[in-house]
Amino acid sequence: MDLRSISVASNASILQEQRKVGLAELQIIKHVLDRVSSVGCVDCWFKAEAVLPSTLPHHHHHDRAFEIIGRAMKAKKIPFMENWPICYLCWVPFNPPCSHPPHLKNHVANPEDCPHPNALPLLVNLIWHDPVKRARMEELLGAPFSPLIKFTEWMLLPLSGAQEIPRVHQLIATYYKEYRRIQN
Repeated sequence: MDLRSISVASNASILQEQRKVGLAELQIIKHVLDRVSSVGCVDCWFKAEAVLPSTLPHHHHHDRAFEIIGRAMKAKKIPFMENWPICYLCWVPFNPPCSHPPHLKNHVANPEDCPHPNALPLLVNLIWHDPVKRARMEELLGAPFSPLIKFTEWMLLPLSGAQEIPRVHQLIATYYKEYRRIQN
């Protein structure tokens, strides 16, 4: 065996171990998406409110600032990530375990094709708007959450390796581990 094949094998092993860490985190995102789907409403899941199926779909009224900040977050184009590509419309990963359907080549992506339209951007906005949860996420992630421009810049920072999932998913997985695991 030559030296080159040893280094390729060891590098592949390292990459596989890193991907296992990332996949475990994405499994949390899949679980969150499944829970939100079972409740039927992102806001109600976030607030841990009971929802009667007969009341779905329904709408939560947010103030104008909430809507503006949500649009500002969505306007930031999350860059393509080689290890964890995501739908730029709904931020759901294409790869398993989330398995967003691929967009057709040479066609404009259709939001109606997204299995969880707006769920993740709305959840990020809800977390950001809760001052207690925002402060805790800032502490746990070591990231600047305010002003909003610092937060959106953090979301767009390059990832350090295959173990690191997109920052929007890091936020949601951290939120889930901190606040929801016991409740669900």
